[in-house]
Amino acid sequence: MRNLLLERFKEALIRGVIWGFVGILFGSLFISVYHFVGDGPVPALVLAGTLSTGLGAMIYGSMRLAVIIAAFCSVLAVASLIVAEADASPMHMILRTGALGLVIGALYGAFARHSRIYRADAKTLTGLISGALVSGLFLVVLRSGDIEPPIGWTVALLCPLAGLVYTRLIETTLPWFQNILPPVGDGALVGAGVAVYIGVGLWLVAGYIDPTILGNHATDAKTILRQLPSAVFGGLAGGFIGGFIGGMLGMKWQDL
Repeated sequence: MRNLLLERFKEALIRGVIWGFVGILFGSLFISVYHFVGDGPVPALVLAGTLSTGLGAMIYGSMRLAVIIAAFCSVLAVASLIVAEADASPMHMILRTGALGLVIGALYGAFARHSRIYRADAKTLTGLISGALVSGLFLVVLRSGDIEPPIGWTVALLCPLAGLVYTRLIETTLPWFQNILPPVGDGALVGAGVAVYIGVGLWLVAGYIDPTILGNHATDAKTILRQLPSAVFGGLAGGFIGGFIGGMLGMKWQDL
């Protein structure tokens, strides 16, 4: 019994670390989307929660391609910032890195063998559905109680809840959605998504190091960077706690 509990504890720690990593990804995506979209026809919290869960599921579910895209797009993003010198636009960065990521991802989908990239559409759509459900219900609760929690607490609660819903849905939705796009389309989808994340991330890093390079966009970067630590820590803490509890409760591993 003691050995069983020890093994369960070790497994829960590993799951907590993995979910914590995903939480960091979720938190950084959430705060960026939340700031840029603002409240419109769809509340910013719902849109940020939906897109962050979808992108997080897509990137984490296609990690091999994500690493390849990150390497190439990092070089392009740094070169673009050097050439821009001043007034570097986040939209220009998204378009450049996104186009490169799309091409590389499409080539990967066309030629990669023994890859599960063909499931990227299912993972992404399931992530979007999970994020929309959780963030929508979360917003209803906040508005009904007239509550405005800090961004860190919002991310800390949304991240594990969206992850839990995703893990419960994915095995059901995988057969439904995995053939929507051909492998080339799946690769392009992942490539563009990862590239946009890398491009915006390096744009923010540049703004932190030298705000003058962003010109008129420096205020946007400063606002996001001010809230980024709490969002990332919230995602890390929420993800780790959610993963650890799931591990201790015997949640099974998914090899998808």
